[in-house]
Amino acid sequence: MELQIKQLINQFLRRLLVRKAPPLESMSEEMLLNYALDLAQEWGDNWMQPIQPRLKAAFPGLNEQKLNRLNYVAQSAVKFGQELTLSMAEKEGVKNLNATNWRATFLKKFQWADEKNLKRLYTTGTYQAMKRGFL
Repeated sequence: MELQIKQLINQFLRRLLVRKAPPLESMSEEMLLNYALDLAQEWGDNWMQPIQPRLKAAFPGLNEQKLNRLNYVAQSAVKFGQELTLSMAEKEGVKNLNATNWRATFLKKFQWADEKNLKRLYTTGTYQAMKRGFL
């Protein structure tokens, strides 16, 4: 019973916090990629889960091929960001990480990433590195 109540509350809160997507026609490729990357970084039940269903809900006009490509690129960016941070933290320690170098290295591969996503990727990566003891 308690689990059901918790699930209902979580479902209600998710509905309240649903992000509103702009019309698909107004979205550039870069904007779509950043939207997808934002979805790929969600915590909770959606952490490291495929984003196609959430993308389809936001943009019903996207076909399966486009949904799959956006999922692949966004998940790849998250994975690369985490691996980059962990690699740097293992060598330098989290306290000595150079965010400017991290950013430049990440943007060489994913030039389209916006500031919001870069900050979130870096912060999440440093959190993971600290959890692993790379102080």
